[in-house]
Order: sequence, then C-alpha cells, then structure tokens
Amino acid sequence: MNRFSRSVVAVCAVASLLVAGAGVSPVSAKTINGCVIKAKTECKNADLEGANLQGAFLKGANLEGANLQGANLQGANLQGANLIVANLIGANLTNANVRGARFDGVNFQKANLTNADFRNTDLTGVISGGVIFNEDPYTEGGNMTVYGGYIFGEGVNLANVDLTDALQPGLYIPLLDGANLSHTILRGVDLTGVSLGGALLDHADLSHANLTDAGLFDTSVTYANLNYTDLTNANFTGANLNQTSMSYSNNTAVTWTGATCPTGAPAAGNPLTC
Repeated sequence: MNRFSRSVVAVCAVASLLVAGAGVSPVSAKTINGCVIKAKTECKNADLEGANLQGAFLKGANLEGANLQGANLQGANLQGANLIVANLIGANLTNANVRGARFDGVNFQKANLTNADFRNTDLTGVISGGVIFNEDPYTEGGNMTVYGGYIFGEGVNLANVDLTDALQPGLYIPLLDGANLSHTILRGVDLTGVSLGGALLDHADLSHANLTDAGLFDTSVTYANLNYTDLTNANFTGANLNQTSMSYSNNTAVTWTGATCPTGAPAAGNPLTC
C-alpha cells in the first residue's frame, strides 16, 4: 500500500471513530434553521416545515410553537417532548414514539399517526380532521383513538364537527373529559357509558343519541338539543342545561344533583329532577 492509500485509510478510520464515539446518527447531528436536532434541544417556534426528521432522537425536546407542517417524523423519538401549539398539519408520525409528550393546542389535520405511541400524552385542545390512523382503536392504552379522521381523547377540540357518521354503534370511545364539543353534531350517536366530565356541549345536537350511563358531571350543555335522547342512568351532577331542549328524552334514573335545569332553575323535588 502506497503512502497516499495509507493516508486515505487513516482519515476514513478517524472519521468512523468520531461518528461512533459521538454516538449519534447523521439525522441527529442536523441543524435546521438554527434548530439542533438532538435530545432536549431548545427549538421553540422553530421553522421545521417539510423537514426530514425520520428516526430523529428528540426525546425531551422543547418544540413549543414549532412549525412542523409536512415534516417527516417517521420512527422519531419525541418521548416527553414539549410540542404545545405546534403545527403538525400533514406531518408523518408513523411509528413515532411520542409517549408522554405535550400536544396542547396542536393542529394534527391530515397527519399520519399510524402506529405512533400516544400513551400518556396531553391532547388538550388538539385540532384534527383527515387524520390517518391505520391501527386498532384500543392500541393507545385508552389515551386516544381516531374515527372518521378525528382524534378522540381527553380535552380534544371537536367543536363544530359533524360526527354523525364517524361514530357507529359499538365503537370503543376513550375518555372525553374536558373535550370541546360545542356546536358539534352527534345526532343519533351511541355514547353509552362515555365519560364527558367537564366537557363543553353548548349548542350541540344530541337528538336521538344514546347517553345511557354517560358521565356528564360539571358539563356545560346550554342551548343544546337533547330531544328524544336516551339519558337512562346518566349523571348530570353539577351540569348546566340552561335553555337546552329535552322534549321526549328518556330521563329514567338520571342523577340531577346540583344541576341547572333548562329553565335556569336548579334541579328540585324528591327525587331531584329537571
């Protein structure tokens, strides 16, 4: 081997050792628009639109307010990351690990969430529609699921959405406590046993719906349509139903403790009723 060949081999060997010693993959060494792609990085409001972050290690990263529209996050590790009010429209999170991440107020419209691990995530106020989710609805440990392209889970924002065709009888529905369902159409939907504690259902159309055994404690259900709704054993403790229409609803064994009735008066009588 001549001197030039030996030099080339030596340089390649040193480069290999440097990469191995650093313990990072090429994607994790990237810097995109000033954002260093690594664990616990500080990239608040970063512009990462359309970025290729496949397999990126962003565990514990601060990506609050970041623009990740159309980004490729397939197989990325975002466990425990802060993505509050980030833009994830059209992003690909297939097989991503987002366990324990914060997604408060995130826009997930047209994102691909297939096989992403969403256990223990915070989905308060998330916006959805057109979401791709080709997996069993039970896979996220009860934290969330997707029907008709919409994300269902605690605190999600489903206001002004028509869910009549998205929710068929017998579907598994996770907790919807704190969800925003104001002006939402839920006509004839089966919500048997679903927990809607503290949810907003103002102006919602729940006519002909099945709310048997549903938990509606502390909900706001003002100006809503509950005509012909089955409310058997539903719990309206502390709920506000002011100006809600309940013609021909089935109110058998409903719990009205502390509730405000459609007339604006508190539930009264023995047993309590509206």
